[in-house]
Amino acid sequence: MKVEIRILLIGVFVGAISYWFQPYNKETVLGVNIYLLMSTGALLGSFFLKVRLDLRPSKIALLVSLGVILSVITRIVFDTTFLDSTSHNLVPFEIIICAAITILPAFAGAYLSPLVKRFIK
Repeated sequence: MKVEIRILLIGVFVGAISYWFQPYNKETVLGVNIYLLMSTGALLGSFFLKVRLDLRPSKIALLVSLGVILSVITRIVFDTTFLDSTSHNLVPFEIIICAAITILPAFAGAYLSPLVKRFIK
């Protein structure tokens, strides 16, 4: 149970780095597209978690993606509560886009890890 929570927190960290630190109403963080940052973080996070842990790749990929989505939802709740209630008018689409952007790279990273391990041996 502790391992799953740690994997989820890594996903939340990836989502926080890419989504929470973006300036308001901008889609770049230091000149890098947030969605590119989010997908790369999900890919690398699931890749290195699979290298380190002996869990199913699908479980790692789904937990990393869920962590990123939870971070996005938390940002949406924060923005609509404290900053501007009209800033996220299309919340379901925003969540679906972030899920689609993170789930595929997370699966790719988790399933690529055993191949790289086998290649190195």
